[in-house]
Amino acid sequence: MAWRSIATSKIPLIVFWAIIGCLIYLFIWFVKSLVTNLQNDFIADMYQHPSAYNRSKFWTNVIGHKILFVVTVLISLIYAYSLFVILPLLSRQAYQSVKFFDSGLNVLYVMIIIAGMMILFHLFFLLIHMLQNMWKIIYKDL
Repeated sequence: MAWRSIATSKIPLIVFWAIIGCLIYLFIWFVKSLVTNLQNDFIADMYQHPSAYNRSKFWTNVIGHKILFVVTVLISLIYAYSLFVILPLLSRQAYQSVKFFDSGLNVLYVMIIIAGMMILFHLFFLLIHMLQNMWKIIYKDL
């Protein structure tokens, strides 16, 4: 009874729009941060450099880091979206195996599904770790 009154109140609507607002703010901050970082790279290239300075090597390094970071972000977003598709399928399969349990083969099937979920989460955390490292690499020279 209490959950029904909460579900029909304004609280879920407020939480939903707060999450949407946070995601939009995060996206704007991310894009603005990348643009500011690129502007800083242009400014750093305009300084007086020693004679051994190689402008093409500098820009190759900068652009390579930026491209790798953007690709890592895109892969992480695609992977996060796919988790929302794959995990419900795996959980439904595990539920069906437990619900219609008839042999020891179902135990093996559930164990394989759980191992698959663990691998998916491990890969996701590796991608997040890679994103953190790429962010540090991009901002280490500032």
